[in-house]
Parts: sequence; C-alpha cells; structure tokens
Amino acid sequence: MSPVIDYGLTITRGWHDETLQEIEIQARNKHICSKTQTHVGLQTLNEFAEMLKGFPASVTDQREFEFGVPHAPGCGHIRLSFMCRDGAGHPLLQISISEASFDYPGYTESTVQCIPVSAAAIDSFIQQLEVLLPSPDQAEARVARLCMDMG
Repeated sequence: MSPVIDYGLTITRGWHDETLQEIEIQARNKHICSKTQTHVGLQTLNEFAEMLKGFPASVTDQREFEFGVPHAPGCGHIRLSFMCRDGAGHPLLQISISEASFDYPGYTESTVQCIPVSAAAIDSFIQQLEVLLPSPDQAEARVARLCMDMG
C-alpha cells in the first residue's frame, strides 16, 4: 500500500506567546515539495483568510500574501500568489518559498511552484484558517490544508 501524499499547501501552527506564533508552511505538487518555518503575528492567519474570501471574483482577480521577512536568518519568507489559470476562472496558486541558507552564509535557498486549486477548496481552507487562532487549549485545530486540484 503506497502512502497518502498531501498535494497542496499545508499551514501548521506551532508554538505561540502573547504576540507571535510559529507557522510551518509546506507546498507540494507532483514535482516539488518545499517547506519552511517563520513567525507571524497572532492575527496574521485571520488576515490571510480575509484576503482570500471571495476568490476568484473574476478571471482577472489576482491576490498576494506574504509571510516572514526576506533574507532573515532562521526565518522563512513565503509569497502566495493566487490567480486564475484560464478564461474559465480555474484558480492557481503560485508559491515562492525562500530562506537564508545556514549552510552557505550570504546565500538564499528558494523554490517556486504552481499548484492548481479549486474555488471550493479555497473556501474550505479559509474555514480551516479561521479556527487556527492560538489559545491555551492546544487540542484545537493546528493544521489548515489547501488541497491541489487533481483534475
């Protein structure tokens, strides 16, 4: 039996304090898998969810969101660009992940990949993001997944 592979975008919430939370972002399509960790404000995931609501509104709708700081040691930088891949309005997510290299100081390691998604998957992802707010109860949801459209 082969393992189940989660193609798409996965955001996992890690530790948090009164002002920051750690997130891990993993992107996987059929050819590339990349991940990084960064630190964001407590409301950042909700701001991201708000930005995504209603996407795509038209075939020309484009939206972008960034996590992290470019070239900061020990802190990944993620750019998520949402657009329509065709005239029918099918959504596409282009993900750029970069991180200052620990092994090679002064250099940056990076990947860029495309993941086709569906509007329904985006709506489900938004709902998952909205329940990722940190609280003293660590038993709550810690993962949000935007599944790749395999069609």
